[in-house]
Amino acid sequence: MKNKKAFSLAEIMIAILIFFMGITGVYYLFTQGTVQLDKASFVTIATTIAKGEIDSVKTAEFYLISNEKLEIPAEWVKIEKGSQLFKMFDVPEEYHDRFEKKVVISDVIQNRLKKVVVSVRWLEVVKGKEKWRQFNYPTMIANTRVYIYFN
Repeated sequence: MKNKKAFSLAEIMIAILIFFMGITGVYYLFTQGTVQLDKASFVTIATTIAKGEIDSVKTAEFYLISNEKLEIPAEWVKIEKGSQLFKMFDVPEEYHDRFEKKVVISDVIQNRLKKVVVSVRWLEVVKGKEKWRQFNYPTMIANTRVYIYFN
């Protein structure tokens, strides 16, 4: 058997193919990572909006907690560009005017327990198409001034 001093063309081509397959895999991981990071950003902002709405409802007296008395519309309301939320959390400009919120308050047990559902939706671009994504944040608020008796 004679000694080889160089690689054959087939060996070089296979090495280049394996190298580019690895580079393609790494590129795909990075692009998918940025897509997932954008999605996580939207969900984080939506959670912050929902928690803020829940907190504002919780600060009211129990008998005032309703859509009518708190003057909270039960339909979708756009969160405007100049919103205090966007200023407070330094939300990037491209995220402004994409979010809408809806607060629905209902009685579960009259004068004792209310259900508050804050829904936040946002416009997200997926594969070149705009799609609405939605996040629902439900909670219960109990009247702590009414005694509940168990038998």
